[in-house]
Amino acid sequence: MRRTSVTISLLLATVAAPVAAQELPKRVNWFFKGLQTGLCVEFLVAPRTAADQFRGMVSPTPVESLAERYPALARVARDERAYVGWVPAEYCWYLYRSAVVAGRDVQVSGGRQPVAVGFLSIAAWGLPDSAEAVVVTLFTNARQLSRSADVARLQIEQIDLTVGLIPTQEESPDERRYIADHGRTTIQWDGRPGTERPPEGRSLRLAGRTFGESYHGIRLVFVPDSAFVAIGNLRVVGTGELQAMLAASPIRLLSSFMRGGDADWELGR
Repeated sequence: MRRTSVTISLLLATVAAPVAAQELPKRVNWFFKGLQTGLCVEFLVAPRTAADQFRGMVSPTPVESLAERYPALARVARDERAYVGWVPAEYCWYLYRSAVVAGRDVQVSGGRQPVAVGFLSIAAWGLPDSAEAVVVTLFTNARQLSRSADVARLQIEQIDLTVGLIPTQEESPDERRYIADHGRTTIQWDGRPGTERPPEGRSLRLAGRTFGESYHGIRLVFVPDSAFVAIGNLRVVGTGELQAMLAASPIRLLSSFMRGGDADWELGR
C-alpha cells in the first residue's frame, strides 16, 4: 500500500487585534502514522445556533451559497423551505495507529486503541486566510496531543474514543463499534467499509479557536490510500450543544470511509 501524506498547517491569523502582552503561540508538530479510519458526518445547523457559536466575530454561510460543495445538504434546503438559510457543518474524526509529538511516540492504551484527532466545524465567511469554516471543537483522545496544543494556544477537547467489536457480531472481520464520548454527548457508529470507491483528496481552509477567542488559520490537504462507502448506523445520545445540533438537523450524511496514509500537522505560527 502506497504511503500518502497529509500536511495541515495551522498559521496564526487573528480576527481581533492582538493584545500586546499576549504570548504568541509556538509552533507544534504532530505526525500521525497509519490511518485506520477517517469518517465525517455532514449536517445542517440553524442560523441562530451557528451565530451563537461564532459570538458575533464572523457570519455563518448559508447552504445555498455552498451547493456545489454540499449538494445533498443544499437539496434538503431546496426541497424543504423551513431549512433555507441553514448552515453546513461537519463532524470528522481520523483514527491513527500511532503519532509522534516532540520526538516521542504516542499510543493510546498501549496501542490497543487508535490515536484520534477530529473536529466539529461550521461554515462561515469573514475569516482570516480565506478560511471557509470555524472549528468550534477540536478534539483528541491522546493527552500528549492535548498538552502540546496548549503550547500553540489552541482550544482542544480531551475525549474518550474507543473502537471495539459489536455484541452478537464478534465474528465479523470488518464490523466495529466506534464510541466517542464528548462529556454530555456520546456519538456511536456501528459500521464497516463497503464498496470501494476512488479515493478523493480534500483541500480545506478552516479556522481554529485560540484561548483568546481569536482564530488561527488551518490549511488541510488530505489524500487517503483508499476509500469505501460507509455502511452502518449512527447514534447520538445525551445532552449538550453537539447533541442538540446533530439532533436538530434534517439530514446526517456519512462521508466515505477512508483508510491508509500518514499525516503531518503543524500548529501555531
